[in-house]
Amino acid sequence: MTFSVNLPDSSYPSDKTPPYYSAAAVRFDHEFTQRLRSLPGVLDVGQTSGIPASGGSGTIRFVVEGRPTATGQEDECQIITVSTGYFSSLKIPLADGRFFNARDVQGAPDVVVVSRAFAKAYFPGENPVGKRIRFTYSAQNPFLQIVGVAADTASIDLAAPPPPIIYTPNDQGPSTY
Repeated sequence: MTFSVNLPDSSYPSDKTPPYYSAAAVRFDHEFTQRLRSLPGVLDVGQTSGIPASGGSGTIRFVVEGRPTATGQEDECQIITVSTGYFSSLKIPLADGRFFNARDVQGAPDVVVVSRAFAKAYFPGENPVGKRIRFTYSAQNPFLQIVGVAADTASIDLAAPPPPIIYTPNDQGPSTY
């Protein structure tokens, strides 16, 4: 079962600077997840800003550390914010590294997980785990370390090749949707 929850900024305010952290949104996510897990028949719970095969995620521009890129020529791919239970809930296997865990919170080193299609597109013949990327929408954005590679998922069309995806941990920059 899937459903949407949109937290109003008036009740769940975010920081005004990237990554727009909202302690109230993180608290809501943890409490709501616990309540859902306690319901009879619930096997697992995950939170995400985009469900596979729904076409509902956004895109983001980024650069790979150590690869000079002219302004306006940055790479762009899908981005999805997820909770620690996302991959297990959807039975998305880990291809390399690790998934997000309870230590991936605000104040900890900034991390991302990427899809196998991302690894093939941007790190052909290399292991991306340990490499770093930076989102370019703000010059103040820090580099984010790739800690894992997830198996591919569909985006819009099950017959289309899987797209490159960057997954960010909800506990480091929560989505209020």
